[in-house]
Amino acid sequence: MHELIDIISEAAKIDADKIIGKERCRPYMIPRQLLCYYLRKKYFLTLEAIGEIIGKHHSSVIHSIAVIENMISINDPETINLMALIDQQLTANEPQLPKKIVVTIPCGVDAFDIYDF
Repeated sequence: MHELIDIISEAAKIDADKIIGKERCRPYMIPRQLLCYYLRKKYFLTLEAIGEIIGKHHSSVIHSIAVIENMISINDPETINLMALIDQQLTANEPQLPKKIVVTIPCGVDAFDIYDF
């Protein structure tokens, strides 16, 4: 969680405390709204949980996500560029998964018995 806040604050060139703070000027609101967006879309947190993180009501979180989705839909250059920087950092910080995974299933065992689909 703190890593995402740090990545967003670095990309937006603002202090991390300002993202969680109460200030309502645009340079702080857009990164805060992006935090809500990423916490919901990438990390699948509940609206209430996100609200607790940023100190806002869940309805404010809904509004924040809607604002970012609108900015994306109209190709707002500031938002798109900021998201590109954030996505680049998130990708760079993700653990690398092996390119090939080998699963061995013992003879006579049905794969559906092993995995709950």
